[in-house]
Amino acid sequence: MKKIIIASILAVSAIPAFAQNTTEITQAHQCELLRVGSITASSGTLDELTHQLAAKAQNAGADYFRITHLNTNQLGYATATLYNNADAKA
Repeated sequence: MKKIIIASILAVSAIPAFAQNTTEITQAHQCELLRVGSITASSGTLDELTHQLAAKAQNAGADYFRITHLNTNQLGYATATLYNNADAKA
């Protein structure tokens, strides 16, 4: 299983069940990767938003994603940046 590092400590327990092909990364790791886009998710709890982002990242063909904004007030909203391995694209 891939090592999963979460921007929000609260979400760590929810991630391993669904993050099989796309992994969230840390800020330090993103320097080694190629940025390929961004995604958003809305209307959900912390776990639901993270799951939505992981699914969208996988559908977009990204190798990794990094949550850049997370707001769980009222309906909830989150954004993430998508990355691929830089060496694989060269």
